[in-house]
Amino acid sequence: MNVSLRRSLKTHRKSKDSSIRCYESNFLFMKKKFNVSRVITENWISKNIDLVIDTYLEELENEKITHAKFIAQLTCLLLTLSPKGRKQPKKKYEHLYNRVNDLVVKHNNDYAAKKSKQEKTEKEENNWINHDEIVAYIKKNEPIAIKAFKANKNKTTFLNLQQMLIMRLYSDIPPRRLDYQNMTIMDYKDYKNPAFKKHIRSRNLWVYHKQKSKGSFFSFGVALPKTQAYITDDDDAVIWECPKQIQKLIYLLRTHQGEKSLLYNTKLKAINKSSLSKLISKAFKTAFNKNVGSSMLRKIYDSNKFKNDVPLEERIKIARMMNHSIMVSMTHYTKH
Repeated sequence: MNVSLRRSLKTHRKSKDSSIRCYESNFLFMKKKFNVSRVITENWISKNIDLVIDTYLEELENEKITHAKFIAQLTCLLLTLSPKGRKQPKKKYEHLYNRVNDLVVKHNNDYAAKKSKQEKTEKEENNWINHDEIVAYIKKNEPIAIKAFKANKNKTTFLNLQQMLIMRLYSDIPPRRLDYQNMTIMDYKDYKNPAFKKHIRSRNLWVYHKQKSKGSFFSFGVALPKTQAYITDDDDAVIWECPKQIQKLIYLLRTHQGEKSLLYNTKLKAINKSSLSKLISKAFKTAFNKNVGSSMLRKIYDSNKFKNDVPLEERIKIARMMNHSIMVSMTHYTKH
């Protein structure tokens, strides 16, 4: 990407740095594919438009590139031809811009039509729970579990209330996979200690302020397995603000189990991945008599969240939290 285009994207299009980095990556991909020694320019596009389009159409047809990569590459052409805004190319390049733009619109429409047929498998259909049903169940049963726990704090009432927390972790916020299995609790002051910074990348944490009104947040270290979607070199963790009701449950549960682990197994020991999976299954089997795991809950969340139009920045934010690409969200997790 040349300096002039980068400046136009920031000044005229008001593009964010993260978006510009994404564009730069795709320009680099195009340069390598077509052996461009310097930068992609309007003149280069004019001379090579047939080669570029034919190459990408063939690769898309043969599934050598994804729809997302195909659109990203054509977007590079559009940005070069019209850097200051959509549909503002120079007169001499207007026909090229329209040709590329029409292709983008056509393929996006075709893809949307195909996406709309993302049907559930038989297993998913048999065990599917609408997100609204989960919300309604929590709303009805959580007060009962809280009341029972406060009246008699023991192993049974603790585990019953913890089920409500688990259900909220997989329905109130974008569901991670089984990342809560090694999550520990930490005070904000300790978290911000310069000596601890080097450990943030390799830890999953729930971080709280001693002054509860300041809230809390989840910190998912980027060095851990499967924490790579939309991550930059400057990121130490994926941060997600903890909703107030989840925070209240965690504080309440800690009045019985005050150790540093977030969740506990049936023996009141810190959970591992296997026991978290079992706790999730038990919670939803008890509530709905359905066989549901973290993967299904991710599909239920995405399907509900994206049933209507959602801005791209919000999609990226959610995909970053769930640690998958927008394309994976659209083709694998969103069901109809």
